[in-house]
Parts: sequence; structure tokens; C-alpha cells
Amino acid sequence: MYPEEILFGDEQVGKSSIVRQYVHSDYSENYILTIGVDISLKTLSIQSIKGENLKIKFQIWDTPGNIRFQDFISPLCKGASGIIFVFDVGRRKTLEKIYALNKIIEDSYSKTLSKVLVGNKCDNIREVSFEEAMQTSNKLGMIYIEVSAKYNIGMNEIFQALINLRTSDE
Repeated sequence: MYPEEILFGDEQVGKSSIVRQYVHSDYSENYILTIGVDISLKTLSIQSIKGENLKIKFQIWDTPGNIRFQDFISPLCKGASGIIFVFDVGRRKTLEKIYALNKIIEDSYSKTLSKVLVGNKCDNIREVSFEEAMQTSNKLGMIYIEVSAKYNIGMNEIFQALINLRTSDE
């Protein structure tokens, strides 16, 4: 069994684009609605926070952002190792929805999960400043990372952060 990293966030924040870029080094401008859960595998060679060379295979679960699928959030987290909350820095409401998603997970799942807040589309015009996103991540007890799936900025940092969170807890 591989660690499961699950992406949650509103519609059209770029969850699928992040997975596609990270796993396949590919990006598409075309929007395709995620129905159900898309699972990808990725092997990552990294150095742990303790300086150890590690080869880790991840299961990356891309979830739909549509509100119709919110009932599936809690059951998905049962096997999760880490949660990646994604919002679009160009749409403030997508950041505001992270609070509700995080509450659903915290209310229904007692296990402490490694969580990362990801501001996607940092190459676009912003509605959410870096400082505001950092404040939100601090309130929620998460690490904040800005990325651009389109330009392959910050993809490795997301998963490196999750690994560092886990290895620092050991």
C-alpha cells in the first residue's frame, strides 16, 4: 500500500492540472470535469528532513470540486496520509471554501493528517495576496505553497512538504 495524498478544493482551481503536470509532465488548457476520483501513481526520489535519500511511491487522488460530491469527502480520508487543499489565487471564494472542507475532514476524521495549502495559478492576476494566503494557512495549521501547474512551478515542493511533515513527526 502506498501513501495516499488527496487533493481537495473548489471547481476549476487546477487540481487535475497539478496532478497531470506532476505525474505526467503535461498541461492542457482544456477543462475536463472530474467525476469520481482519479488515482495516479508517482515515484519520487527525495532527501528527507533528516538527510536520508528516499524513494517514495505515492497514490495521488484527484477529487471533484463540485458541491454535489461533498458527501464523499469523509470516506475518502480513511486511508489518507496527506491532504492537499488547492485554491485559485485569482478567485478569493476558492480560498474561503478551504475552511469548510477542512472542517468536514476534521469533524469526521480523528487521525492527524499532514496538510498543505496550495495556491495555484500564481502566474495569473491575483485576488488573494501571498500574505493573506499565509495567514489562512497559519490559522489552519498548514504549510503554504504557491504553484503554477501551467508553468510547472512548485510541483515537487507540494509533495516534499508532505514528506517533511511526516518525517518530522516520526
